[in-house]
Amino acid sequence: MRASVLSNGLPALALVMVLAALLTACVSAPPHAAPISVAVPVHEPCVLDEPAVPAWAVAALRTGQPIGEQVKALMVERAQRIAYESRLLAVIEGCR
Repeated sequence: MRASVLSNGLPALALVMVLAALLTACVSAPPHAAPISVAVPVHEPCVLDEPAVPAWAVAALRTGQPIGEQVKALMVERAQRIAYESRLLAVIEGCR
């Protein structure tokens, strides 16, 4: 049977064409592109909730108060300013 397939030109040609078609089908298949993820920064609006300005201790002083009262008020105001500035810096840092 094998000799008859090879001796007759038509079946051998058909076999070669089928094999060629199968090979070209495997070679010509488009490669599948793998998905690529890209990290892109997205701008988000900054929320500015400014902290309330405290009532400063020195502003409540009356003229002519003793020096001890003035020093106490200055020390309290210094602590107030440090706390207020740290809250302001936290708001600014949150916007970066």
